[in-house]
Amino acid sequence: MELRNIAKNTSYLAGSRVISFIIGIFRAKINALYLGTTGVGIVSQLQDTLNKFSSISTFGMESGCLKLIAEKKNNENNQDVLNVLKTYFILILPLTLLIYLGGLIFNEYLAKIFLGNASYKYYFLIAFTLFPFIVLRSIPSSILYGYKKISFIALSEIIISVLMFIIYIILVLKFDILGVVINLSLTILVTFVVFAYYAFFKVLRSNGFGIKDILIAKISRTYSYEILAIGGIGMILGYFEIACDAASRAYLINSVGIGEFGLYSPIIAWSGLFAGFIYPSISGYLFPRFTEAKSDIEVTEVANDVLRLMTFTVIPFVFLGIAFRSIIIPLFYSSQFARAADYLPLHFISILFGTWIYVFTLIFTPTGRIKKYIPFGLGHNTFSLLLVLILTPLIGLWAWALKYFITYIILSIILLIYFQKEINFKFRSNNLSLIIYSIAGSVIISIIPSKNILLFSVSLILTGSTIFFTKKNERAFLISKIPFINKNN
Repeated sequence: MELRNIAKNTSYLAGSRVISFIIGIFRAKINALYLGTTGVGIVSQLQDTLNKFSSISTFGMESGCLKLIAEKKNNENNQDVLNVLKTYFILILPLTLLIYLGGLIFNEYLAKIFLGNASYKYYFLIAFTLFPFIVLRSIPSSILYGYKKISFIALSEIIISVLMFIIYIILVLKFDILGVVINLSLTILVTFVVFAYYAFFKVLRSNGFGIKDILIAKISRTYSYEILAIGGIGMILGYFEIACDAASRAYLINSVGIGEFGLYSPIIAWSGLFAGFIYPSISGYLFPRFTEAKSDIEVTEVANDVLRLMTFTVIPFVFLGIAFRSIIIPLFYSSQFARAADYLPLHFISILFGTWIYVFTLIFTPTGRIKKYIPFGLGHNTFSLLLVLILTPLIGLWAWALKYFITYIILSIILLIYFQKEINFKFRSNNLSLIIYSIAGSVIISIIPSKNILLFSVSLILTGSTIFFTKKNERAFLISKIPFINKNN
C-alpha cells in the first residue's frame, strides 16, 4: 500500500523534526524575551533573505540535480552520479560567487531594502559572511535525498539542531541580538559540514567513491542541458519571486515599521516549524517517487495518498493552533506579541491550502512538466505583490495575512482544475470528505471568540473526530505504531 510506504519513509525523519520543533519553541521564547518585536523581525528577515538568495544562486538547478541522481543511482555505471555532481557544481559556482560579492559590496543598500534601515548593515554582513555554504549544501543534500538515505538526513538534523542550540544559548546570553545573528551564520557552515560528512563519507564511499572522484569526474554537456532546462525555469520563477517578495516586504516594513512586522514573526515561525517538520520528509520521498512513476494514473494514486497523509497531519496543528493561539503566543513568546493572535486564524487556514499546493507543485518537475508551472508561479507572485501594495495602506499588517489567505485558496483551486485536465486527477471520495471537513472545522474554530471554554472544547472534539475519517487498515497501522498497545497485544 502506497500510503503505508509513504508513512514509513517519512516517519524516519519524525524524531529529528520533533527535536527541531521543540528547540524551535525554546529558541522563539528566548528571542522574544531578549530581542523584542524589532529584534525578532530583523532575525526573521535575515533568515528569509539568505534563503531567497540561495534559491537565486541555484536557479532551481538543485531539483535537476536531484532528479538526475534519482534516475542514475541504479545504473551499472555509477560514474554517472559523479558526473552529475561535478556538472552541477560547475553550473552553480559562478552565480554563487557573483551574488556573494554583490552582497558584500552592496550590503548597506540591501540592509535598507530587506531590513528597512541601512543602520542594520552590520547584521546583514555577519549573516551573509558564510552564504556560499548555503548553496554548496545543496550538493550533499541532493546525494542524501537522491539515494533516499532518510536515516542519515534525520541524524544530521538532530546533530545540527542540538549543537547549534547550545551555541545559540551561549551567544545570545553574551551578545544579545548580535549573538543570534552570529549563530545564524555559523549554522550555515555547520549544516554544510554535517551533511557533507554523511553524503561523501557514508553514501558515496559505500559505493566506492570519494570527494576526489567528484573532482576528477567529467562535466557532461547532456547533464548540463537537463539541469539547466529545469534550472532555467527556476531562474525565471526564482528571480521573479525574490523581486515580488522583496518589494512586498520592503513596502510593508516601510509602511508599518520593522517592529510591527516583527509582531507577525510568531505566526511565520510556527508555520515554519510545521513546514520544517513535514515538508522535507514528504519531498524527500515524493520527488524520487514521482520520478519513478510510470503513468498519470500512478501519479494520481501517489498524490492522493500523500494528500491524505498530509491532511491528517495538518489538521491537529491548524485546529489546536487557532483555538489556543491566545495562550500559546504569550506563553512561548511574550506579552509584546499577544496581538499576533488576531492574525493567526487567517494564516493557519492558509496552511491547509498551502499543504495541498505543496503536493501539487511537487508533481511538475519530476514528471517533466516544469515549464508548465511558469504561468502559475508568475501569476501567484504577481497577485501576492498587488494585494500587499493595495491593502497595506488600508488595513496595515492585515494585508500580510490576507496575502497568504487569498492567494493560497485561489492557487489551490487553479492547480486542482489544471491537474484534472492534465492527468485526469480526481480526489478519492474519502479524501474529498476529509478536505471539506478540515476547511469547515478551521472556519468554525476561527469564528468562536478566543479564550473561551467552548472554543477549546470544540477544537478538541473536531480534532479527535478525524479518527472517523480513517479506514480500518489505517487505524490498524496506527495502533501497530503505538508501543504500549503493541506490547500488550
